[in-house]
Amino acid sequence: MHPISQTLRTFSYTGLLLPYERSEMFFKKLPNVQTLKFQIKHAESSWQEPKLILDLDYLSHLESLTVHYRTFADNSMPAAISRLPNLEVLKLDGGIFGKTWNVEDCEFQTLKYLRLKELEIEEFNAYDDSFPLLRHFVVDKCEKLQEIPIRFASISTLKIIEVNRHLESSARYIQEEQNDLGNDLEILIS
Repeated sequence: MHPISQTLRTFSYTGLLLPYERSEMFFKKLPNVQTLKFQIKHAESSWQEPKLILDLDYLSHLESLTVHYRTFADNSMPAAISRLPNLEVLKLDGGIFGKTWNVEDCEFQTLKYLRLKELEIEEFNAYDDSFPLLRHFVVDKCEKLQEIPIRFASISTLKIIEVNRHLESSARYIQEEQNDLGNDLEILIS
């Protein structure tokens, strides 16, 4: 392995083409990266149904992940992202989830900042032990999303929710529930 890849802490890659089934080889070369940004595209020459297979097991030091997803395929969120042991910042941009994203118990245990931007998501469900350290939640231009997960009302670390106007009533409900628990939650509407 090249010595530079061993010491690399930040990596931005603009063209990960689908179908990309060898992500293990790619990410294995970045064992100590802490900040990773990449864009996933569908190869125009490929007639296959794109598959989002990201093997992130080698990225145990990753703290910040930004994924820009640029394809019309209806793919699922890889569970590998939720298992990253040190992930504190996650920014997702594009139609990566399909219509529903179900976050199971004990997923995203270290996440503090979550941004969802321009997703074709309609329903977002989180369960009791998901996002226990979340401080800042942003939803930007996810016009089909119907509401913020009700579970967010009981996350005591949550300090800021930023949403577009169509999610204001859902955000205000979460704010009222947080206030009843003695927590100050700031709501920003754009």
